[in-house]
Amino acid sequence: MATDPSHLGSQVKEAFAAADVAAAERIQNLQWVHQARGTQFAREAADLKAEYGATHVAVKRAEDAAAAAKAAVTRLSSLHRQMTTEAPPVAPGGWALHGHVSTGDGKPVRGFTVFLVDAANAYQERYGFANTDAAGRFILASKPADAPSGKETKAAAAAAPAQEPDLFITVADLRGRTVYRDATPFARVPGSVTYKDIDLADGAPPMGQPPGDVKKVVPKPTRKK
Repeated sequence: MATDPSHLGSQVKEAFAAADVAAAERIQNLQWVHQARGTQFAREAADLKAEYGATHVAVKRAEDAAAAAKAAVTRLSSLHRQMTTEAPPVAPGGWALHGHVSTGDGKPVRGFTVFLVDAANAYQERYGFANTDAAGRFILASKPADAPSGKETKAAAAAAPAQEPDLFITVADLRGRTVYRDATPFARVPGSVTYKDIDLADGAPPMGQPPGDVKKVVPKPTRKK
């Protein structure tokens, strides 16, 4: 009996989906293990500090172990979010950037603005911006490219610069103040989907006003009546 190719393809997709779910569950379990270890090491450090003083070598070891466990939890949490977040669609010839913005303790940040700037910190309006939702998620995608004629294509290619400028992922808070700017340029590869977890450590102190007119599109905090 011949195997239906479409049915086989469906089975393969289901198998990969089941594998992804199992992997995500294992990652979450590891996250819980490291979280428990971090709590235990932090408790031991506090007890040792009370007994021997803050400078004792045993206190330092326990604090280092607690910090390592916390760092592992952060990495595993980011990986789990990435594996359980559906990738956005990509326009033909375009790209998509998505991810989450959260505080140092893992809490999602809502209403912050994610956009791109160049090396001179100038807002790149043609790429638009995205606001984080209640889960801290954002999606920033390029618009579909028009289909010009052959002559227009050649003219555009001749007028286009040899290399596009480096652009950097940037985040502004509810008051329009820049609280994050990635140090590594964002690679705009046609057809690609990039996931980015942005951790606003230490409460994200403002780095200054955003460039250009992006401050006009940053939502204002809602005042409670």
